[in-house]
Amino acid sequence: MMMKKKEKYNILIVDDELESVGHIETTLDQIPYIEVKKESNLAKARSMVDNGGVDILFLDLMMPVADGFTFLGLLKDVPATVMCSGNEIPGTAAFDNEVADCINKLASKKRVQRAVDKAIKKFHEHEAEREHAKAVITLRRVRDNKRVEINWQMIEYVSITDDILTIHDMDEKKEDYYCRLSTFLEKVPSHKFLRIHRKVAVKISAIRSKRWKTLTLTSWAKLTIGGNYEKDVKKIVEQLEC
Repeated sequence: MMMKKKEKYNILIVDDELESVGHIETTLDQIPYIEVKKESNLAKARSMVDNGGVDILFLDLMMPVADGFTFLGLLKDVPATVMCSGNEIPGTAAFDNEVADCINKLASKKRVQRAVDKAIKKFHEHEAEREHAKAVITLRRVRDNKRVEINWQMIEYVSITDDILTIHDMDEKKEDYYCRLSTFLEKVPSHKFLRIHRKVAVKISAIRSKRWKTLTLTSWAKLTIGGNYEKDVKKIVEQLEC
């Protein structure tokens, strides 16, 4: 799923001879939703990328210290990349390095725009992958004793019986895992789940309403609130109703 577009995308142009990409820079400067920076020193460029804030990289293929693909291999996290060259760029290397596009340094404005569009799409794909990784936890499933990945965003609530954790998902399905409730709560974001009983925790966004000591969830499941947890539950429900 495509994530929401940014108002400005930060592009870093990296080339040991910046004047050689002047044509590309001029075209990029005319795109209103682009913020352009440039750097000829590879060590500084690497630091800029590794410190964050670079959404898209326009990278020279041939540089004296290291070629563009070698430079990508040095980065902690590779941004969406457009490889630039005055010569033909090896398609296999571009594919292996998952670059968004390859363009000539004298490419037309229309061609540069198309490269930007591809890079923005790649940027959002990376962002979606990062969000997915944050939402995944690993647990050992009881029925086959396999370690499996679970998207905690799909969980409605969990319950525990004799160190067996039962996950109830948003589709009203359930599955058992070898995990303590306290361990589960350490794996998921603390501000996303609420313990309502010594044996039950719910995803806060799945709470529909509270009446006396009963919590109703999105699926209309009704759960009893433990006496020691009632104060915390009441506070969260009041915040949701604001």
